[in-house]
Amino acid sequence: MLKIAHRGARLQATENTLTAFKKAIGSGADMVELDVQLSKDGQMMVIHDPTVDRTTDGTGFVKNLTYDELRKFRTSEGDKIPTLEEVYGLCVGKIQVLTEIKAMKCLEPLARLIERMGNRDEVVVQSFLHGELKEMKKFDGRVRTAPLFDELLMDGGTIRDYLVSLEANGANMNFGKVREDLVRALHEAGLFLYVWGGSEEEMSDLGADGITMAM
Repeated sequence: MLKIAHRGARLQATENTLTAFKKAIGSGADMVELDVQLSKDGQMMVIHDPTVDRTTDGTGFVKNLTYDELRKFRTSEGDKIPTLEEVYGLCVGKIQVLTEIKAMKCLEPLARLIERMGNRDEVVVQSFLHGELKEMKKFDGRVRTAPLFDELLMDGGTIRDYLVSLEANGANMNFGKVREDLVRALHEAGLFLYVWGGSEEEMSDLGADGITMAM
């Protein structure tokens, strides 16, 4: 079961920074999770919130600020908001990367970046925007994708069929909503399951392929 560092080692440094990702690599994580927002001028920036207020000394919505404006802000440790290319440059080849799309219109540049970096097997693209993940396959059918689910309103077989219709490779789900029939159905179809919430022991017993955790 993969240990996935949620937004990097966010218990040791400000989340979604190069420092946090370096510490996750040094802490023995198998994968780092990160979030992608688009700047006003279309740059893929690694930050969770729609605004910069919580994690930096700046204010404002990411989508309303240019790359140059965003790079002036600093975290409490002095880190800049990194670009996705910077994070991939640091991580790919050392640790797997779980990339969450939070903004529309980044599919084509993301597909190009993954192709340029190589090592497609080390990257998984996830999102609550399920339609975007299916569109992603049109730009590069080899990119691994995983829809995010918070609420599950379908049984295991129906979710499996839904993932197949999206051409997804797996899913990432709220642990409290996962049942054994779902895990079995996904694995029988060759799909992986990452989970967040719950303990490592619970997730291991459940048969999850990865656990998203604070490190």
